[in-house]
Amino acid sequence: MPTPRSVLARLALAVVGVALSAGVGRAAVVDLVFVVDESASMAGNQAWLAGMITTLDARLNAVGITGRYGLVGFGANTTNLQGIAVGGGQYGTASQFATATNTLVSRGSTEDGYAGVKYALTNYASEAGVAKNIVLVTDEDRDVTAAGADVTTASLLADLAGSNALLNAVVNNRFTDGGNAALGVDSTGKSYSADGSGGVTTGTSGTAGKGQGTTTADYVALALASGGAAFDIGLIEAGGSPVDSLTAAFVDVKVREIQDQLGTNPVPAPPAVLLAGVGMVLFGMRRTVR
Repeated sequence: MPTPRSVLARLALAVVGVALSAGVGRAAVVDLVFVVDESASMAGNQAWLAGMITTLDARLNAVGITGRYGLVGFGANTTNLQGIAVGGGQYGTASQFATATNTLVSRGSTEDGYAGVKYALTNYASEAGVAKNIVLVTDEDRDVTAAGADVTTASLLADLAGSNALLNAVVNNRFTDGGNAALGVDSTGKSYSADGSGGVTTGTSGTAGKGQGTTTADYVALALASGGAAFDIGLIEAGGSPVDSLTAAFVDVKVREIQDQLGTNPVPAPPAVLLAGVGMVLFGMRRTVR
């Protein structure tokens, strides 16, 4: 029969083990479907996806998350909505996704991002326990097409909630914090700004400024209401350090959002609590062996 001392020793080890394991994220999976405008002005913006996805995937892997990537094109013509094969299926690896972006075209002129998001939610399923994210990438505001005639902000929000998904928007919209230009904002009002050397600074008073046409009312409002974030696609065309900062901000936000969805954010036990728990057990051991 275990002695009181051995029982307490095991309890001490258990306290340490629980405290240490609290900081270790669980292995998890996220499905990210990028819904990309295929209109004539989008070629440079489409090219950004291939480089960005490599950075995003590496960051996700570093925190124990496996990314699966899907691709939907919209706007190549008035009726076009196409799921683009990634690695021979709907979802593939980051490398397969980067290759698949070469299949996107840039020749259309009628773009309904709501129809594209609806298509992704309807046709790209995810298993239970897998985080779901939709990323809308367009430099135009919404043109209502036949495919999206019945799709509204309210119906898309309901669809996103029903799929346990959130939306990010990389769109033609300006953002500010305290009157200064920002890369984008998230649903909490946190802003992300370029630091001038390809990095990012953050603020707490982010707001959506003027967008192209109905972009702010449609795409930005939808993304923020879903719990996601919105970013300024115009920075991609600027190139250089602004696009590096945009990539860094987008990746930072996506990793945090996905960790929140999956519950894999490490929550280390406060050192004081850990030491107090172990100390109490050791004190009990000392009293027992006297």
